[in-house]
Amino acid sequence: MAEIVETIVRTVDAKREAIIATLSDLVRINTVNPYSGGTVLGSEKPGQLYLERRFRALGAATALQEVPADVYNRAGIIGPEGRDFTDRPNLIAEFNFGGDGPHVLVFGHMDTVAADDMTIESFEPVRRDGRIYGRGASDDKSALTTALHAAETLTALGVPLRGKLTVASVVEEECNGGGAGILAVLLAGCRPDAAVCVDGYNTFVGRGCAGVVTGNVKVPGVAAHAASPNGVSALEKALVVKAALDAWKAAREAARPAGLLNIGVFRAGVHPAVVPGSAEMEFNVVYFLDEAKAAQASGQGLSAALLRREMERAIADAAAADGFLTHHAPRLTWVKDLPPFETPADSPLLADVCSAFEAIAGAPPKVDTMNGWSDATYVPLLAGCDVVNFGASTPGTAHAAVEYAEEEILLRNTKVLALYLARALSTGT
Repeated sequence: MAEIVETIVRTVDAKREAIIATLSDLVRINTVNPYSGGTVLGSEKPGQLYLERRFRALGAATALQEVPADVYNRAGIIGPEGRDFTDRPNLIAEFNFGGDGPHVLVFGHMDTVAADDMTIESFEPVRRDGRIYGRGASDDKSALTTALHAAETLTALGVPLRGKLTVASVVEEECNGGGAGILAVLLAGCRPDAAVCVDGYNTFVGRGCAGVVTGNVKVPGVAAHAASPNGVSALEKALVVKAALDAWKAAREAARPAGLLNIGVFRAGVHPAVVPGSAEMEFNVVYFLDEAKAAQASGQGLSAALLRREMERAIADAAAADGFLTHHAPRLTWVKDLPPFETPADSPLLADVCSAFEAIAGAPPKVDTMNGWSDATYVPLLAGCDVVNFGASTPGTAHAAVEYAEEEILLRNTKVLALYLARALSTGT
């Protein structure tokens, strides 16, 4: 066992420049999610084609997998409607070692958020002071880099391997996406025995995440000239609805401080001379596994269905108390409802990943659940196996105006992932 650790450390250290080059190559490829809201749009496909060539060179069987347009309906998930997945494939790379061994899935996402607000070059990586700068360097291309080079290290170890390794680079995790990419992988029949989602922070092994529900409220008004008494300001009526949401938020967060509600969008009006005829708000709510299970027990699936009903009532009650809104009801629609997950604290997978981390880093990682959402949640839901998050992102850098990855973290996490895979898939390690 010690010999394998030493071999992995030596092998990965020798590949430092190649690992940095891979991440730099990926940053140069614009894979901004088409629904990012930015002005410079991209596509995941060029990044997938790059990784496909790299995995094929390692001997993997590869496939570009299209995402079905109705992927959320197929999975029974409330997801964003109207998304076009045309020419936005997942990449699947498989190493079949034969024999009676486990099937391990490693996956991360290729899409990035918009680059408009960056204060550095977005797609021309800069290497400086042990960091690689550029959009996606932290989230999630550092992770995809570790997945590629961990697989390369594994296949070069020269030890007998068994079972199967599937590496998936998936689409549609960012930008209000609902994880359509990994849903497509699982719905197509991928059934691993264990999974590692490489979207995560650098010294952290995540064993669960919160759920997230996103709502959109459209509030009507009556448009008119600002000098006319006949208008009804939709902005002012939206404030009535917002007051109801604020009251619901205060009560919820008093009981569950981490169950945050955030109104991220508030739009109204076109000009100071026009009474706003419509207004719109969009919000996120964080929810938890016990709440999802309560909804499931009521026959409404693992979801935030009970919380959604509470919010619908709060908005309806506010409208009923307002003379105008009583007859011109706000319209609340649910954009997405993405469930939480939790891997047991005594999971063998969790223990194995933490053991590999400690063997490489010399200290155990932090283990916890995340208050944010991860598309890892679909693995236990659809495949029925344990999953953990273990990524190479530096906290505070994902989506940032100055996004970067750290070289030492790239190398360390490549070693950790390679060691975990070697222990899981070798015949005698």
